[in-house]
Amino acid sequence: MPANSTPRYTPDSPEKDGENTPEYVVQATEISEKRDADVILFNGPVSRPNAFKLIRACHGRIKRKNVFLLLTTLGGDPHAAYVIARHLQANHERFTLFVSGLCKSAGTLIALGAHELIISNYGELGPLDVQLSKKDELGETQSGLVGLDALTQLQRLAFDSFEEFFLTMKIRSGLTAQTCAKIATDLTSGLFTPIYGQIDPLHLGETGRAMSIAWNYGLRLIRDEKKRNISPNDVTRLVNDYPSHAFVIDMAEIQELFKNVREPNTAEQGLADSLGDLAVIPTDSRNALIEIFPRENENI
Repeated sequence: MPANSTPRYTPDSPEKDGENTPEYVVQATEISEKRDADVILFNGPVSRPNAFKLIRACHGRIKRKNVFLLLTTLGGDPHAAYVIARHLQANHERFTLFVSGLCKSAGTLIALGAHELIISNYGELGPLDVQLSKKDELGETQSGLVGLDALTQLQRLAFDSFEEFFLTMKIRSGLTAQTCAKIATDLTSGLFTPIYGQIDPLHLGETGRAMSIAWNYGLRLIRDEKKRNISPNDVTRLVNDYPSHAFVIDMAEIQELFKNVREPNTAEQGLADSLGDLAVIPTDSRNALIEIFPRENENI
């Protein structure tokens, strides 16, 4: 954003040295100097256009040794998330992510690439399950885990039904085990065949491939064993072990998953406070915020 343009949002703007300098600019610049880091503020969807904006803004700057990203997002495109995380890893020695508010889905994928996580009182991550379009529904999505979980539940129910049919007949009828097994198989098959017949194998295959995207990107982001902040097993947990796309992964659970996690210091919390809701609540694509400090080459 050019220095003389009107901001897209209105944080408190105290006077400094006779100029109307927004407090978030003061705080971001101070953090940049103390950490020898490019400070990036990102609030909005993780999309290809926003990834390109961030990379374009970084291009041509005098890079600092480290990078400090304050990220607020409901998620978005896993491909864009990977591009952002890899760019920050490749161009800086240390990548610190400040989760000052909601940082979901593709935001969590970016977090896998960070060497350190800072979590505020409002900070939360989310699972890495991919959102897929609902069949025959316009503009509606559902977690990629829904179909896979449904199949798992059906398998469990089918086995439990067979077991119950078999044991009940064996105990009560006095028939041979072979006869009981045959009858139990026929009953179970008759009960579940119509249900399994509604499953589209192509859609199930597409779901499996889609779910593998975040997992594969996650493993690529933690290839450096010396710098990675999370184990491969815990990446798998983030993909498979949560029942809902909106599931809250808070500070306590983040500390179980990641190695280097801490609360914000006074300066970092001051930056979040000066941004107000923009540090906590994600905006839509029309109001996306991407700014880099210090303002050496402001072109967003």
